[in-house]
This record gives sequence, C-alpha cells and structure tokens, in this order.
Amino acid sequence: MIYKIKGIKLLLLFFLNLFFLNPVYSHEPDGNAPIRPTVITHHQETEEYRTTLSYYPVGNTGIFDFTVRVERINSGSYYNRELEFKIVDPQGIERISYVPFLDNESNYRMRQVLKDKGQYLFIVQFNQEGRDHEITFPFKIEEYNIENMCAWCRMLVTNIKTAYFLTLNDADKKACCIHCALNYRNKYSEKIISMECVDYYSEERVDTQKAWYINGSDIIPKDSMPPYVVAFSSIESARDFQKTYDGKIVDFNRLECEILRKEDSRFSSEEDEDMLLLEELILRIKENYYKDIDVKELIKLSIKGITTSLDQYSSLKEIKPSSLDFIRGFERDETISDTRIINDNIGYIKIKHFGRRTTEGFKKALTNVKDIDILGLIIDLRDNPGGSLEETIQIMEFFIPERRLLVTVSSKGQTKYFSRNNEEFTRPLVILINSDTASCAEIFASTLRHYNKATLVGTESYGKGTIQKAFPLNYNHTLILTIGECYLADGTTLQDSGIKPDYVIEGEEEQITFAIELIEKW
Repeated sequence: MIYKIKGIKLLLLFFLNLFFLNPVYSHEPDGNAPIRPTVITHHQETEEYRTTLSYYPVGNTGIFDFTVRVERINSGSYYNRELEFKIVDPQGIERISYVPFLDNESNYRMRQVLKDKGQYLFIVQFNQEGRDHEITFPFKIEEYNIENMCAWCRMLVTNIKTAYFLTLNDADKKACCIHCALNYRNKYSEKIISMECVDYYSEERVDTQKAWYINGSDIIPKDSMPPYVVAFSSIESARDFQKTYDGKIVDFNRLECEILRKEDSRFSSEEDEDMLLLEELILRIKENYYKDIDVKELIKLSIKGITTSLDQYSSLKEIKPSSLDFIRGFERDETISDTRIINDNIGYIKIKHFGRRTTEGFKKALTNVKDIDILGLIIDLRDNPGGSLEETIQIMEFFIPERRLLVTVSSKGQTKYFSRNNEEFTRPLVILINSDTASCAEIFASTLRHYNKATLVGTESYGKGTIQKAFPLNYNHTLILTIGECYLADGTTLQDSGIKPDYVIEGEEEQITFAIELIEKW
C-alpha cells in the first residue's frame, strides 16, 4: 500500500466525503437457491446480564453475520471486555471457537460459514471479577421457499419502507435495500423499465431518480439490511426527518456513488482506496484521539504524515483481523506465568501481562500462597508491558482498601477509579520491576507503593502513561490509537518518566534474592 494521496481533485472529493461516510456492503448476487429469513434476534437474561444475539444470513452463501451485546442489568451499561463465541453444530460437535471484534457501539461481531441445516447452539463465554459466565442461545438454520424475496441477495423483503421495486420488460422484482436494488439494476440494465423506492412517511412508491434520501440517520429500520437508507418524495420531508434523526440528505446520484463506490475515471483504483482509508482514519482520530487535534491540518497530510503527527504509541498497521488478538488483549495463554513458594514461606507470583482472566488467575494464585501462611509475597512485573486497565484495577483491590483512589483516566472527559474491596493483604509485599515494565504494570506498582502496601525492587521502569485501543479501518488496516492518559493516585503521570524503585538492584537473580532477604528481615 502506498500511503500518499495524489492530486488536488482527490482532496476536493475527500472534503465532500469526510462527514458522509458509509461502509461498503457486499451482498451476494442473485441465484435460484431457496432464501433464508432476515435479521433474527434472541434475548437471554441472568441475574446480572441481559444478552442479545442477532444474526442474519448473507444471501444464500451459507455465511452468517452474528452480533452480540451484553448489558449489565443493574447499571444499564454494556460489557466491553473480552469474551468468546462458541458454536455447537446439530451433531453436538463444537464447530466454532472465536474471539470476536468489539465495535464502538459495544457490539461483538463475527462472520462464519454454516451450511448444514438443523439446530445449533450459540454460546457466549466471558469472565467478570473472577466469575465465569456462559449464555447459550439455540438457533435453527432452515430453508424457505417464499416468493416475497430480494431479487439480488434472496433475503425476505419484510420492511416495506426500505424495499425497492424494479419493473422489467418481462417481470417485476423486489429488492430488500438500495444496495441490492442497484446491483440488480446494473446487471440487468437492458431489461429495466423503472425502479421505485418507498416514501418513509406515506409508504407510497416514488421514482428513485426523483426521491431524496437520508443516509446515516439514527434510525435502524426493523427487519432491514444495511445500508440503512430511508427515502422521501420531497426534500422538505427529508429535512423534517433529519431534524429528529440526524443523517445526511443526498439525491439519487450522490447516494449511488456512496453505496457502490463507483470509480471515477479521474482517479486510479489505488487512489480511491487510499481516499477511503484516509476518510476512515481521520474520522477515528477526530472521535477518539485523547488530544485536541485540527482536522483541517490533518487533511493536508498523507496517511503516513497523519500517523507520524500523533504520539509515539499511535500507528497504522497492515494487519489481518484474525491477528488482532494480542493488540486487543484477547490472549489465549495464561497471563499468570509462574506461581510458587520460595524457601517454604515466601509466595511468588509472576504476571506476564494484564489481560483476559488475569484477575481470575491471580486470585487463585494468591489463595494458594496464602494457604501456606507465608511471611510475605513477591509479585514479579519485570518485562510486563501492561494490558487491560480494568484487570489491573481489580487486582489492585486485593491490596488497597475501599474508597481509595486508584487511578484517573483523562480522555474525552475524566474518569476516577476507586477501590471497592474490603479485603486487605497485610503481609510484606515486594514488587519487581525493570526497564520493560510499562503502562498498567507501572500503575499497579506505583499505586501500591503510594499507599505503603509494597516496596519496589529492580531498575527504573519504562514510563508509559497512556492507553491505546485498536480500530479496524478495513480488512487490511488497523489503527492503534491513544485514547486516554492515566494519572496516578498522587496526581502525577507516568508519561515519559518511569518509576524509580525503592532499591535499585541489577541482575534478575540478584533482584529476587534481594526481595527474599528484604521480606525475611521485615
């Protein structure tokens, strides 16, 4: 990929597109196979969580798009940590085990191929505060032979307000959305006599060339497929709708260009691809970057220039979505890499990084070493790059009494985190750090020292006080963006200034030996 945008015309087109962004949708072409139902939604409730599963088949390909949202019943907030999906097929065999992506609306998403008909189980698994949660949804894949179907993707057309009607010289056809309607019209253009959409208010048919459209509104029409475009017979009606539900008003020609991403002969396909990547990149930075930034200045730069102008931890990576596990903290291995008893009376726990199940693993390890009636505990954070702030906070609560400030995160606003735990560890505690101890690991060590709960041994830490999040931009690129800065309990920041240990000791073995001697002399 060449990250340089060429030509003044391309920039002018970019200005028009910057705040009118829509994804490219891929509906499979028309065929003769039986159709399947549209969006299907299931709900499950436990004492703590309300979980919603929605899924729909992509045409007649056997591909299914799954979306899961997990809501905390007491607070109404959405669970946004790591979880896993599993699918059990009609024969009772576990077919899929997958760590999904989390979008900005707290939706976990997955696309999978399921071609066998029959009864499946969709299982959602996650761990919260040391407790495993599993929610199971039964769902059935079956075939339907119904005439009221989309001519292009073979989905059922059940929402009249987003349907399109095509009159051919030998038949009449329906389409479930604007994307399918355009694709069908382009393939059979020599047969098309007319194409009509439906006015959102009156539900009367309107010639698509004469209608006005709103793209990107706050409304997601029931039983509809993306893109969620609504049509109006007059621009006045569209403006009335826009006042309440937002979105952009466009005519048919503009809408067609946005939906199909029609190539302009003035630009090469590579330039067009770069432009779309640039649009999405700047939008993500504008919405999520932790510092104020001038979008107009960014537009003047190439993609490489934009990422270079951000902080050192923000970057654009060419990466496949399936390899995002580490960036997002979806590690498969255990994060507690070593637990043992030294000299029969000193506990030792090494935390490789803070990620999924770290709290669960640490709680088990701490219980094991406390059962020995230890003199003290060594927590090894050497070479720990950080990870999940939420997991870090939960482990700090084992040592710091309730209502004490743990950390403050400054982003698009400010959030303070306080300890909620009454349990307090009273034995001597030594934390090992080195120059590769960074981010959340530094927050953990410095906060425990601030409240006189730990002594730090080793060498000065890395010095990283910011938080990053991964934003997939397309199938080939992911933006790693700094979304916040952390302030310690004493109000200071770690950024560009590492933690100085209480005892500077060189050498890995020497550091452990010193920590043991320190506890024995306590």
